[in-house]
Amino acid sequence: MTSILGASTMPYALQVGDRLLTMPSSQGPREWDAVANKSILLLTPNGTLSISYSGLAYIRGVPTDQWIAEALHGEKFAAPDGRLCMQAGNFIPRLGPAIQSLVAAIQRDFFTLPYSYRRHQLQVLATGWTWKRRVSSSRLPRPLAFRIICDGASRKIRSDILPRHWRWDRGLIQLSAIGGDERGQRERTIGKLGLPTDLTADVCESILVDAVRSLADIEPTVGRSCMSLLIHRDQEVRVRFLPDPEKDDQHSAYTPWVLGYRIVMPPQVLKGWLPSLNTGPFKVSFDRYPPLPPARFGSSSTQVRRASP
Repeated sequence: MTSILGASTMPYALQVGDRLLTMPSSQGPREWDAVANKSILLLTPNGTLSISYSGLAYIRGVPTDQWIAEALHGEKFAAPDGRLCMQAGNFIPRLGPAIQSLVAAIQRDFFTLPYSYRRHQLQVLATGWTWKRRVSSSRLPRPLAFRIICDGASRKIRSDILPRHWRWDRGLIQLSAIGGDERGQRERTIGKLGLPTDLTADVCESILVDAVRSLADIEPTVGRSCMSLLIHRDQEVRVRFLPDPEKDDQHSAYTPWVLGYRIVMPPQVLKGWLPSLNTGPFKVSFDRYPPLPPARFGSSSTQVRRASP
């Protein structure tokens, strides 16, 4: 089980989640992939979303993050093989049709799996911004957050969306979450976020990362390495990898899927450098905390994933 937390407020939308995949065993959950990607950054003409999942890690033999990316895009992708891979083309998604395609893929692929797979459930959290195609003073971007909860037993989808009017323009912070939380860690996080109304994005990120790692200390299916996706209202995006301090190799950073203006970028492993990406009106910077050590040379390659067990 994963822990994904999202925070929405007037200046920014933020999503933080762990990256650990585990497998059941007779001795309890065991690590399958410590830094598996669980997030997609979706850039569209009428919205920007960070989308993450919790639950079943492979759907029909494909890593669930790739399966979600394929559903949003409408095409199948080759499995990353460790080489530099970035696809350019005419793909310019729109928010509504992309989400509708994801729901259709859940009904087509997830709900038709045997119950032994469906019982692991599937939850999706999206956090970001939406706006009318022509932005004006009366059509400014507004926060958008919603969850898709798939009940494997009943084959029903439950969705809840952030209300359109919740006084976000007055500095309030709205928290959303998916994943395990048997011991009330999420409520303690809400308490921290509910005190100040002017949290900076970095302070908010620190609170969410601490919440995920505190849950990881008591829940073996939650990891301590985190991915943070910060989307500012002006369409600037920061993707930050925060490795487990106890297992940090100090030489690598990771990125999520990036789907958007004429670009499809699978998750990357970055060494020695942290690039930025300009696509359409969007500016995406990649970051790591602690930062990568200085290096004379840098490299980028697709993140190779373990095959489905």
